[in-house]
Amino acid sequence: MVCLKLECSCLLSTMQWWIVAEQCAKGDPNKMVIDAAIELISTTKVMLVDGETMFRESAARVLSEQPDIDIVADVGCVQTARQMVSENDISMVVVAIAPDDDSGIQLVSDLKKSSPETKVVVISPSEDELMLIYAIKSGADGYIVKTRSLAHLLRTIRAVIDGEVVYDQRVCCSALKLLVDDGMPGMVDDSQAVEGRKDLSRRESQVLELLVKGLTNKEIGDQLCVSVSTVKTHVGNIFRHLKVSSRCELMPRYNDLAEAINRSRWGVG
Repeated sequence: MVCLKLECSCLLSTMQWWIVAEQCAKGDPNKMVIDAAIELISTTKVMLVDGETMFRESAARVLSEQPDIDIVADVGCVQTARQMVSENDISMVVVAIAPDDDSGIQLVSDLKKSSPETKVVVISPSEDELMLIYAIKSGADGYIVKTRSLAHLLRTIRAVIDGEVVYDQRVCCSALKLLVDDGMPGMVDDSQAVEGRKDLSRRESQVLELLVKGLTNKEIGDQLCVSVSTVKTHVGNIFRHLKVSSRCELMPRYNDLAEAINRSRWGVG
């Protein structure tokens, strides 16, 4: 009872508490104050999207205990999430992005385009600078790392409900450095790709050179001062651009790309 009263006190304005007091003038104040407060609290209808069942259920349990949050659904895939959004009145979507899967980010982008007033919080599996940048470009209102506590998730959600934009501070610092060093991810240099292949960004060219030297993802990250997750994202982009599926397939292509990589590095058109 006391805990709920304290929780409610954080959610109601002074004017609302005057209304509560007036309603409690007659009757049992302990019961009346709780009932009246809950009636005045506007609930936010939230949907959780995460393929990791244990985390999703834990988050849903914590959030469902909050008097101002109504968990409309918790689903395990983006396709189901799209259907739920179309069938329900949902004011916030909390979506966990799976590694090497851009469907979650695409969901964020589509939601913000079709329903700009819908709040979206992205949960990243790790401290991934590129993931944060893509989330921002897609219109996400919040970004946190899954390794943070559920209490941190709750604080982030509450802040976004209140109209704030909340991004993980530590990842933001790394992302800013990435932008200063390399420019916006997804933008390509003026070099022409060999044999019609897509251009590599300057950072992807650097990663490619280190890959063919046999460096591990961690060694590449240490040398370029970026996280392992960011290196993995670059490697995935390189593989996709060059149409290879492994490091072994990469080496035969490297010599063919040397001229394009050099143009990318020096900006020669």
